[in-house]
Order: sequence, then structure tokens, then C-alpha cells
Amino acid sequence: MRLTSFSDKYDNVMKRLSFSTGFITIFVEYRKAPEHIFPAAFDDCVKATLYLLQKGENHGVDSKRIGLAGDSAGGNLAIAVSLKIGEQQFKLPPLRFQVLIYPTLQALDLTLSSFKEFDIPSRQECTLVTKGLMIFWLNMYAFGHLNYTASFVNNSHVTSATKKRYRKLVDPKLLPEKYQTVPNDDVESSIPNVQNIEKVLLNPYYAPFMMTDKQLKTLPKTLIMTCDIDGLRDEGYILAARMRNIGHDVKHENYKGMDHGFIWFSYYNAFKEGNTNFSSYVKTNM
Repeated sequence: MRLTSFSDKYDNVMKRLSFSTGFITIFVEYRKAPEHIFPAAFDDCVKATLYLLQKGENHGVDSKRIGLAGDSAGGNLAIAVSLKIGEQQFKLPPLRFQVLIYPTLQALDLTLSSFKEFDIPSRQECTLVTKGLMIFWLNMYAFGHLNYTASFVNNSHVTSATKKRYRKLVDPKLLPEKYQTVPNDDVESSIPNVQNIEKVLLNPYYAPFMMTDKQLKTLPKTLIMTCDIDGLRDEGYILAARMRNIGHDVKHENYKGMDHGFIWFSYYNAFKEGNTNFSSYVKTNM
């Protein structure tokens, strides 16, 4: 089962996965922001997943062999749904796995090294995901508007106390040494009634990094795929490190020199390798 967005662009990805694994792939047509803000997309994906776990046999789906996967925004939804299923302890078959391809995981700190690295106009490389673009999408998904953009740019969209309280969940020390930075958590919020903003940004169903280690343990075995030229690179690394630290069954693959979106397009050098590894993980763990 695959949770992601832009369904018209994913036909080939879905067909390729189904052909290479021999399994049914299902795409959830969830409601989109800004017309439908959080938690609309999340709720739609939870509903679809629960339906298949309960009544998949009615549609030729083995309810005991369901996994979730998604890239970028779809990775956010996949892990959020896995958390919902896992922590609610529904009397249903457990999910077999989740595949998170350069997932979007948090809105607490937009100063991680990968955001800084790909927020410089003079860079030679170009990436689909920059700090500016992530600020746009995070705000549209959460609020349906861009009124807080300046605060996000300045990292003043949450209070200093909140950054310090949740820093261990988004800790640059978990990154490879060359990517580690020292965050400035003393920047105070510039948003009136910021607690209303934080209520959304700290929700683990919106920002999965906000889940505790106890919640992480409820997730199924996990494959995380990241790429070098991507503003979301560091988030994947941190999630993998947090999972390893609690003994979670996690595999992390980073594709050197690749851009966000490489899994879609055959002209990328790692396109075949990435899709082969994706399919192999699904077949092995289904």
C-alpha cells in the first residue's frame, strides 16, 4: 500500500512496484491543502488503511500482509499512519513494514545543515526541496496560508522554551559529524498566541519527529531512503539514528549525489538501484 501525493505523476512508480514485487499497490487519493488542512490528509489515509486491515479480503487483499510506503509528503503520511495504527493497538493485523523515502518529519527547526546547505542561491547544484519550499508546504498543510512565513525563516515560529524542550527529538548530534551544527535555541517567538501554532507543529501526526521513543517502538520495521542533494536529508538521518538507539529494526540507505525525487525519474544514476532496493525490501518483508 502506498501513501503519497500527486497521483497523476505516480502511475509509473506504482506500476513498476507492482510489477517488480507481484503485489497489489493501492494509492490513497487524500484531500489536499490548502483547501483541506491538517489533519484531513492524515485522516483519509488512516481511514483507508484501517479499511484494508479490516476488509481487505473483500478486494483480494491479504489483510495480514500490508505495508505502507511514501516519499516526501507521502513519507510523512506513511509514518504518521503507522504511529496511529501502532499506538492505538487496534485488534487488527499489524503492519508488516514502512518505507519512508526522503520523508518530511518536522517543523521545529529549519536550521539543520541540509536546509542551510540548500538555501544558498549561488549553489551550483539545484534541489527540488529547499528551506523556502519546505516553509511554504509546512504552512500550507498546517494552516492553509503563509502568514507565518517570516517567523519560520527566522526560526522564531516556536518559543525558545519549546525548542529546548523538544531538541532531543531533533538533535543535530545524531547526524554524521560533517553535518552536525550547534542550534541556536534562544531565538524567541515573534508570533502572538504562539501556543495555537505550536499545538499543530508539535502534533506527531503532523510532525512525526515529535513522537517519543515509546511511540517510535510501536512502528513496524522500517526502510529509510535519503539522498545527498535534498533539504530533507538530515531528517532521514536523524530518524534512522533515533530508531537505532532504541533497537528498532531499521535500515537506512543514503544515495550519494542524488536529488530529492530521484526515485521517480530514470535519468538519475541511482534510479534503478533505488527502485530495485525498494522492491527487494517490500518482497523480503511482506
